Parts: sequence; C-alpha cells; structure tokens
Amino acid sequence: MNTLEQRQPSAAKRGGKAPKRLLLYESPVRLLVLIAATLFITHTVAMVMFALLPQFPMWTESLIESILLLLLLFPVLYFLSLRPLLMHIAEREQAEEIMRESEHKYRQLFENLSEAAFLIDAETGRILDANKQAELLLGYSRGQIMGMNQGKLYPPEKNEEARARLSSLARQNGLDNYEARLVDHVGKMLTVHVGATTLVLFGRKLVFELVRDLNARSA
Repeated sequence: MNTLEQRQPSAAKRGGKAPKRLLLYESPVRLLVLIAATLFITHTVAMVMFALLPQFPMWTESLIESILLLLLLFPVLYFLSLRPLLMHIAEREQAEEIMRESEHKYRQLFENLSEAAFLIDAETGRILDANKQAELLLGYSRGQIMGMNQGKLYPPEKNEEARARLSSLARQNGLDNYEARLVDHVGKMLTVHVGATTLVLFGRKLVFELVRDLNARSA
C-alpha cells in the first residue's frame, strides 16, 4: 500500500471562492515600474495644469499635487499592501476551517474503529493518539497511552525489535502485518495481530497501527 497523504480540498471544491491573485504584485519589478510611472504621470499632470491655469500660491500648488498623487497612488497601494493582506487573512481562515473539518472527521473515524488503533510518530516512536478500543485492550487510559513509546507496549526483550520494525516500516513507506505479544497494564501478555501502514498527516510522517486481540477471538 502506498503512503497515504492528507490533502486539503481546494476552495472551489468546497464551494468557496478563493481570491484571485494578480500577477502584477507578484513581481517586484512590475511594482517598481508601476510606482515610478505613477509618480512621473502625477508630476507631469501637475506641471501641465499649473502652466495652463492661473498662478496659484505655493501652498495651493503643493496641496493639489499631493491630492493628485494620492488619487493615482491609491490603486497601487491597494494592490501592493491592502489586497495581499486581505487575501492572506482569507486564506488563513480557509486553512483553519479545513483543519477543523479534517480533525472532526478524523476523530469520528478513529473512535468508531472496532479494533485498537494507535497513531505513532515514525521518527521517535512516540504514541500520539489512541482510541477507546486501545484503552480496553491495554487497560490504560488514553492519557497514559499518549506520549508512551511504542516499544514499551512489548515485553522488555522485544523493545528494540519493535523499534527496529517501526523504523524499517517508516523508511519503506509500506504495509506490515505480523503477530506480536503485548503487555497490558497489569503485565498480562496479549497475543495480537498488528496491521501497520505509514501515512503523511499535515506534513508529518506517522505510522498507523490496528491491533486485534487474538486471544479474544479464539475465546
């Protein structure tokens, strides 16, 4: 099985309208040219107007030139600073909404699994999440399981073997199925079947394990 990757739906697929980017302000050179042209046009228009109209006092000419400059530069300032800021805020809100929806769907699916499920950091071996079935299987609370190293679920003599298997699975980005013996909260040995696969969730490589108690099935 290939590595599963969490993908965020596009705004178009979700029914929302994403702000359209303009190539103009994505190019610093174009922006500099536009600003320089605006300043040139503003100054030229002001000089022509002052030459054709009666003589104005110095402060009046300065005021008129400032107003013209503001009117012509406003679109440039809008596209350069205000619009990108509004776009960034909109994109951030969309990303946060997608994250909330993904987390809700993940939690529902994770909790409704009929087998014990563990989400493990592929690099450190630390258990990041576990469902209710995992609590029932091991006798630990979720708070006790989360943060525990995955190798600690195995007998002491199997700790290193478990870590090596996890590391190998993470490198191969594949699927693994095997029988193992785990230790519950009172030290009881459990014979289980483990199905494991790698996945990438929000840019982080994880290992997802489904654990089935073989003793319970045979009882």
